[in-house]
Amino acid sequence: MGRPKQLLMVEGEPLIRKSIQAALASRADEVMVVLGFSRESVQMAIADLPVTILFHEHWTNGMGSTLKLGLQEILKKKSQPVAILLLVCDQPHLTTSHLDTLINHYRTSSAPVIASVYQGNVGVPAIFDQSVFQELLTIDDQHGAKQVIKKFSKQCLTVPFPGGEFDLDTPEDYTQFLHSKNQK
Repeated sequence: MGRPKQLLMVEGEPLIRKSIQAALASRADEVMVVLGFSRESVQMAIADLPVTILFHEHWTNGMGSTLKLGLQEILKKKSQPVAILLLVCDQPHLTTSHLDTLINHYRTSSAPVIASVYQGNVGVPAIFDQSVFQELLTIDDQHGAKQVIKKFSKQCLTVPFPGGEFDLDTPEDYTQFLHSKNQK
């Protein structure tokens, strides 16, 4: 990207702030943010939000290492977490409504994984029941939660996420996103 994508402006605020506010407004009990690249500048953008911030010194190891660090911290803080809701900050169409739909499906089903589906892809945001925490803790550092979602695909419940296919990984992605917003 050439700059921290967490700080890309979306609807007048940094993308990470928009994602965190969606999570804070949801039915989730607590919000933890794991920061790595440019952590000081990103932290300044969210310093006033009521979240737990965790710094990942080895963020270059990959998304899996970040996920595992966050889950390990959750397990230290709360002895019996029922589930975790995992999201990334680069999906600009993320809404509180979508997160609450995931949470509602989790509460009314026995599925170990409730995942988002967009353009035929199953991924995050997703909820992982405590029964799959050990699987999350053993994923490869370079890969994310998709490994666990695939492993439990037969038991996974999916929830449509309109716009979930948009993630901002490159300057071109961001330009395309801004262009699509201006067309509306």
